[in-house]
Amino acid sequence: MSNNGQIITILDGGLGHELKLRGISDGTFLAGVLANEENCGTGDNKDTVESIHMDYLAAGCDVITTNSFVAVPQRMIECGLVTNEANSNSRASELIRASVDRARAAIIKYEKEVGKNKKKKLIAG
Repeated sequence: MSNNGQIITILDGGLGHELKLRGISDGTFLAGVLANEENCGTGDNKDTVESIHMDYLAAGCDVITTNSFVAVPQRMIECGLVTNEANSNSRASELIRASVDRARAAIIKYEKEVGKNKKKKLIAG
């Protein structure tokens, strides 16, 4: 809460940029959201995404972003992840669910380690 009694909500930093700094993302649009999946890359990607979320929570953020705004059918077709719109809708849904699951897992783990804060932690796309 600020000095004048207003509630302040702190959003995390740039997840996509942090993934790039940690060697998970090559900077392409979908690399960050793909890192949330079990079968992507080295297998450590999921843990790295969770670790980034945990770092932001430890720094005091109230809202974890999922970097899933790029998981849209047109973008996935353009990047060659899917070949048609019917497949892209289903795939987009899978990617968004995986990113929310990863953020939720980070919040649960963080709250187990440090205890629950009075202010509920939120997830945003």
